[in-house]
Amino acid sequence: AGSRHSRSTFRSIVSSSKGAGAPPHDPSHVAVPLHEAWQALLEGFLPHLLAEAEGAAGWLLLWKGEEEAARGQGGARGGGRSGGGGGGKAGGKRHKKGRRRRRAAEEEEQEEEGEQEEEEEGAGEDLQPQQRRSLSRQGREVIAALLAGVDTEFMALADLAAKSQQVMCLPMMALATACIGALVTRGSVAAPLRAALATCHARLRGHFGRFVEAQRAAVDSYGSRLAAGGSVKSYHVINFVSQFALMAHHIEVMLSEGADALLSQLSGGVASAAATAAAAAAALATGGGGSDGEEGDEEENEEENEEEEEEEGARRRDVLLAAATWQVRPEVDALYGSLVGLMFGSLERIAGADAKHGDRFRAENYGYFVEAVRPLVRHVASLEPYMLQAEAKQEESIRRYVSAQLQYTNLGRLGEAVGRLEGLLALLAPREVAYQAGCSAGEMRALIAACGKDADKKIQKMYGRVRRHLGTSGLAFRVWERIYEELMNTYRRLEEQLGLCYPSLQLDPAPEQLAELFRSVVGPAAASP
Repeated sequence: AGSRHSRSTFRSIVSSSKGAGAPPHDPSHVAVPLHEAWQALLEGFLPHLLAEAEGAAGWLLLWKGEEEAARGQGGARGGGRSGGGGGGKAGGKRHKKGRRRRRAAEEEEQEEEGEQEEEEEGAGEDLQPQQRRSLSRQGREVIAALLAGVDTEFMALADLAAKSQQVMCLPMMALATACIGALVTRGSVAAPLRAALATCHARLRGHFGRFVEAQRAAVDSYGSRLAAGGSVKSYHVINFVSQFALMAHHIEVMLSEGADALLSQLSGGVASAAATAAAAAAALATGGGGSDGEEGDEEENEEENEEEEEEEGARRRDVLLAAATWQVRPEVDALYGSLVGLMFGSLERIAGADAKHGDRFRAENYGYFVEAVRPLVRHVASLEPYMLQAEAKQEESIRRYVSAQLQYTNLGRLGEAVGRLEGLLALLAPREVAYQAGCSAGEMRALIAACGKDADKKIQKMYGRVRRHLGTSGLAFRVWERIYEELMNTYRRLEEQLGLCYPSLQLDPAPEQLAELFRSVVGPAAASP
C-alpha cells in the first residue's frame, strides 16, 4: 500500500508540474529524468510537510513556554494535580519516581535548549522570532509522530538510483544537502524532515559509491581483455574514453541546475549558507524522551533503553552531520581523478601490447579525450591537469607515429643521416666528415639516390597509409601536416650539410620539387602547413 501511495503521489506531482493543458500521465512512459523527479518530489512535499508541522505546533501548544503561558492566562487546568487512586507506599513510590523523571526531563530540556541556541547562532541573526522558538520535549515527540514515515516516501525514489543512472545520485545528494541547510533555519520543528533527508542522502551515497566501484572494475576488465588480445588494429576510440566524456558533460549540466525557489521557501527567506554543519547535526531530533514508565521490572530496563536511545541518537546525528557537511564538487573531482587515472593506465597497457598500431591507438584516444574535455576545463578546473597530461601523451604518440611512417617508406633514413652528420660536425671540421666510416661521398650519394627514387610513389603510399589508419579526421590532417613539416625540415637541413661537407652532391629531388610532389599527391591544402 505504501508503494502504491508513493506512486500515486508522485504521479500527481508530475502532472501538476506539467500544467493544466498537459496530456494525462502515462505510468508506462515516464520521461522525467530521475534527478528532476527528485526535485519535483521535494518541491511537492517538503514545504507542505513543514507548514503542517508548524501549524500543528501552534495549534497544539507544542512550543516551549506556550502551555505554561496558556495556564497562566486561562487558569489552572481542572482538577489540579490529583493523586488518582494511588495511596500508601505505592503512591509515594510513584510520586518519587515521577519527580526523578521530571528532573531528568528538565535536564534533557536544558541540554537540548543549549543545542537549539547553538543552532540559532549558526543560522544567523536574520531569523524571525517564530523561527527562534524550539519545541518542548512533548512537542518533539508529537511532531516526530506526525511526520513519521515520510522517509519511506522519499526513499522509494532514491532507491531507483540503484538500478540505473546512478550518476544522477550526485545532483540528488546536492539538493538533499542544500535542503538540510535550508531547514536548519526552521528549528526543531523541521528536525524529522532533516533526518529523513539525511537518511536518503546516506542511501544515495551508498548507491553512488557502488556505481564508482563498478565503473572502475569495468574499465580495468575491459582494458585487460583488450591487452590480452595483443592487437588494436581494428580499435579506435574505446568505450570508456568516449563514455567518460559524455558522463562528465552530463554531470556538469545537472549540477548547473539549481532549486533556489525551493531553498528560499524552506529557509523562510533566510540565506541557508549561514547554516553550519554543526547546527544541522545539533538540530537532529534524537527521538528520545523516556517512557512515561511502568512500575515493577520496567524500572530495571530503563537504563538499557536509555543507552539504546543514546546510541541511536548518536548514529542519527552522525548521519545528519555527514549529509550536512557533504560537498558535491570534491566528490565529483574525486570521481574524475579516480576514473581518469585508471583509464590512462589501461590505455598504456592496451597500446603497449601492439607495437605496430599502439601509437596510432594512443594518439586517437588521447586526442578524443582532449577535445571532449576542453569545453569543460573553463568551468571545471580539476580537469585541466588531466587534459594537459593527455595533450602531452598525444604529442609524444604523434611524434613516434610520424617517425614510423617515414621509416616505412625509407624516407626516415634521411633523418638518420642528418643526425649523424650533425654529431660529426660538432666534433670535426666539415672537410673531415667525408673521411669518417659510413659517411663517404659514395655512401651519401647512394643514400640520396635510394631515398629519392620514386619519391612520388612513396609519398602516395604514406598518405594512403595515414588515411587508412585515421580516416578523414582532424587527427589525420594534423599527422599529415607533421609528416610534411618533418620531411621538409630534414630535407633542408641535409641540403645545408651537403653544401658544407660534400659540395659536389645535390639532392634529387630538390626541396622545392619535393614540396611539389606533396601538393600533387594530396592537394595544396594538405601539403603545406
